[in-house]
Amino acid sequence: RIGQDFKSYDEEYNDFPAIVLIDGVFIPHHEQIRSYDARNIEKISLTRDQFRLGQKEYQGILSVETFEGDFLENYNPKNSLVVPFEQPVPKKNYFVQSYTPENNS
Repeated sequence: RIGQDFKSYDEEYNDFPAIVLIDGVFIPHHEQIRSYDARNIEKISLTRDQFRLGQKEYQGILSVETFEGDFLENYNPKNSLVVPFEQPVPKKNYFVQSYTPENNS
């Protein structure tokens, strides 16, 4: 049996906000997602540990995954800029048949 002694548990209270991710997209202002349709949500994960992202501290991560995984396509926050970028083209390795006399046996 695993138990925890709550009488001696003495962690200081903090009012740090949580990191909220929807399909991996960081949502800095949580009020923006209140109107999101909950019927699109497939899974919600919660991590309660304390994190630091840049100079700001957060208390936990709330990660939401949608069925389609397309939250970024419809998310348009203020002061945002969508910048298209080209992905590197993979180096292709073509097969070249060799017709030398050694290969004609």
